[in-house]
Amino acid sequence: LNVENLKLLEPAGTADAATLTLTGYKGGGPASKQVNQDRAVIVSPFFIGGGEELSSDNNCLMCVFDGHNADGEIVSEFATRALPDILSRKLKDLNGQAEEKKWDDAR
Repeated sequence: LNVENLKLLEPAGTADAATLTLTGYKGGGPASKQVNQDRAVIVSPFFIGGGEELSSDNNCLMCVFDGHNADGEIVSEFATRALPDILSRKLKDLNGQAEEKKWDDAR
């Protein structure tokens, strides 16, 4: 790899977890002008809420989004920012429904 190519590496993370993506070459110009449409997110710990069995310091959410076509990086970026919160809320709702069912069944 030459110095120009090393600049295309996009590492992110901490001592516990990291991501690394490489910009793909799609043709039509120099590699340095290409847009990396891939995104990744790591949420650790990933708290769901609503029950000890679902929420733990040990939970971790890891996602990779592979952008494609025009504006693929915008979609990947949106998913990176929105999905962890949406998933956490939906899982909390599901856990709440399961707890309600337990109480209903016990009656």
